[in-house]
Amino acid sequence: MARILIVWELGGGLGHAMPQRALADRLQQHGHEVIVAARDLLRLQRAFDGSAHTLVSAPFFPGLLQQPRQMNALSDVLWFESGGHSAETVRAQFRAWRGLVKLLSPDLIVTDAAPMTLAATQGLVPRLNYDGYFHATDACAWSMFRDWERADTAATAERAALLLDHVNVARSECGLAAAVDLPEAFAATRQLLRCLPELDPFGPRAAVHYIGHQAVGGVEPDWPQAASAQRVFVYLRSEYAHAERLLGALVRQQALSILCFVDSVDIAKLPQAAHIRYGTVPFDLNQVLVQAHLVISHGGGLHGLATQFGKPTLLMPLHTEQFLTSRMGERLGTSLVVMPPLTSADFLTPMRRLLAEPGFTQQAEQAAARHRQTGLEPLRVLLAAVDDLLAA
Repeated sequence: MARILIVWELGGGLGHAMPQRALADRLQQHGHEVIVAARDLLRLQRAFDGSAHTLVSAPFFPGLLQQPRQMNALSDVLWFESGGHSAETVRAQFRAWRGLVKLLSPDLIVTDAAPMTLAATQGLVPRLNYDGYFHATDACAWSMFRDWERADTAATAERAALLLDHVNVARSECGLAAAVDLPEAFAATRQLLRCLPELDPFGPRAAVHYIGHQAVGGVEPDWPQAASAQRVFVYLRSEYAHAERLLGALVRQQALSILCFVDSVDIAKLPQAAHIRYGTVPFDLNQVLVQAHLVISHGGGLHGLATQFGKPTLLMPLHTEQFLTSRMGERLGTSLVVMPPLTSADFLTPMRRLLAEPGFTQQAEQAAARHRQTGLEPLRVLLAAVDDLLAA
């Protein structure tokens, strides 16, 4: 039996926590002990409710109070959100992570959106980066991603150079040689991408292995309305500024059967209708995505998972990564993206198009067929990589 530490630093939402639960459960079934260290303990607790896994807080720097108007690359994200702007904060995180790893003595670390963990734990233990598009640390990840408006590339390049200097100061204190570039400074022992190459805004990448998304279990979906109604699955987060307008549009679609998972939202305050059913406990996505005709979400993992199941998507991105992958869905012909400023009509028109025009579903089904042919089984591939690294 091995002890495996799963780490989550950046990002938010159950799109990180639920795949971690699925992985932790599978590792436990294979006889491993699992410890999960995460920044968002609230959502982690919700996802791991009822499990026997050990949950701890991940060391992280809470970010600068004054954020820039633009962040243009992963180096900017680490600079402004992970303490990369200061050699002192980087050194503090190195010390905290290395101390925690020595205390817990894991045989392997599996990271999800945790670049600073990868940087800080080099030389201590093998690290498997099981990640999405945005926080992977291969060479492609450090490219400029802001291409829809003018970006200050010189300032970003200067911050990236200083970030490398700050990491190298911490590496020196740990007896590590200076890294020549950011991919080396934040390298993993192995990189697996929990996503699809068609939706990767930086890819397809040659140096990583795409393993796709893993549907996770939950409660059985209980769709309202007659079985003949078109079924729409909605994932809505509380911080979405236009939630009221979206729900207003859904209330008027009485011919549909709508199942809505709401994250950190009081159901009693939401508009009620016979054709809408709300849930606050995650649904079994293996069942939901087989049954749904359309998925509405903010993007991210559920977007990719819906594509693997051959379902069109209406996307309402909350942040840059979701916007970038949503845009790839539009280019693929499987998605439509709703961006502010909005009125309720802005939801109705794309929703009706996605349900009425067969081309969106056909493109999604073709993408799903491609991945069925490759035998994509994310957790099987991931477990094989875990076994390889433990045996090395």
